[in-house]
Amino acid sequence: MDQETRSAFLRRAMPMFVFSLMLRPLVTNVGPVLPEIRAEFGMTAAQGSLLTTLPIVCFGLGSFFVPRLLAKRSPNTVVALVLLVLTTAGLIRLIPNIGALLAGTVVIGLAIAVGNVTMSVVNRRDFTYKLGWITGLVTAGISVSASFAALTSFPISNAFGTWRVSMAMWALLPLATLALWKTYKPSEPDVPLPSSIHVSKLIRNKMAWGLLFYFGLQSSMYYSMVTWMPSILRDAGLSPENAGSMVALLTFFGIPTGLLVPPLAARVKSQVGLSLLFVGVGMLGMCGLLWSPTHLTALWAIMLGCALGSTFPLSLTLVLLRSDGPATARDLGTMMQGGGYFISALGPFLLGAVHDKTNSWHIALVGLLVAMAVQAAVGVYVSRPIVVHEEN
Repeated sequence: MDQETRSAFLRRAMPMFVFSLMLRPLVTNVGPVLPEIRAEFGMTAAQGSLLTTLPIVCFGLGSFFVPRLLAKRSPNTVVALVLLVLTTAGLIRLIPNIGALLAGTVVIGLAIAVGNVTMSVVNRRDFTYKLGWITGLVTAGISVSASFAALTSFPISNAFGTWRVSMAMWALLPLATLALWKTYKPSEPDVPLPSSIHVSKLIRNKMAWGLLFYFGLQSSMYYSMVTWMPSILRDAGLSPENAGSMVALLTFFGIPTGLLVPPLAARVKSQVGLSLLFVGVGMLGMCGLLWSPTHLTALWAIMLGCALGSTFPLSLTLVLLRSDGPATARDLGTMMQGGGYFISALGPFLLGAVHDKTNSWHIALVGLLVAMAVQAAVGVYVSRPIVVHEEN
């Protein structure tokens, strides 16, 4: 892509990039202040994990609503609705009541689920010949905002004496983003997609199941680390600020990998080597966190960040590369994210439950290592160059 073409692409893709910035902060800003939230409401570790597990469950549940929603509303309209709901739910979560906190958390998860799948549909529709570049841009955007939210969550909350201030800031930003989104111009007519839903046919497709498990396992690793890495490091002796900065470092390295991995993956016929490389680096980082959490901590965070920041955009890219059109991307993305996020929700919850039972993080981290080994095997299968057709 030459300089002039790249500039035109960036101008056209900017609203989509800014939208991607809204799809993680209301989840990732919870982990660094989870001890304070637990203390206020008297939650155990397992109960506290619901604040990050519930959105992930809703990521899966909400994905299944997308095909019918897109059959009634155009993709651009659905994105606008997502932004409005994020602001509303984010403000509801600030009410000093545990029911409101959980209710807002659930709605945030559902809205992000719809945004996740709809974003892939828009990309497949409007950036057919630049799938690697647009996927890299939006996944980098997700990582930028996730990292910044994790980095600033505790300092802002500490400065104002309450964790609600940082959450309020991120709750208002989607509303501001809506004005920019209204300027987005699709390359094709912005109309609802055909109402026919082919997810039932994909249930018989082995590649679709492989993508589901690959996405679920990589997402489980990510949310387990975002949720519990601050607590793991604080229990090991790091200060709250340092523990939060390690999570920010982890998510920060999703920025360069998010930009580089999709174009690279789209350029090669098979992605098997890339998949094995990414999971291998992640396993090394997890081993470091397990055996030496307070020494070379930044290195373990960087390795985990590079690995998790690579497998997520790779999975999104694989959906686009394996789809024969926007409708297939919608259905394959619905199945992969819908089922995958249910798997990923188990990670943070089980880590919290195992910690409550053993009063240690060691067994939980060993479990994550085993799951990463399984992910490596599944990654070999889904990285083969096979296209999924709607009639399959």
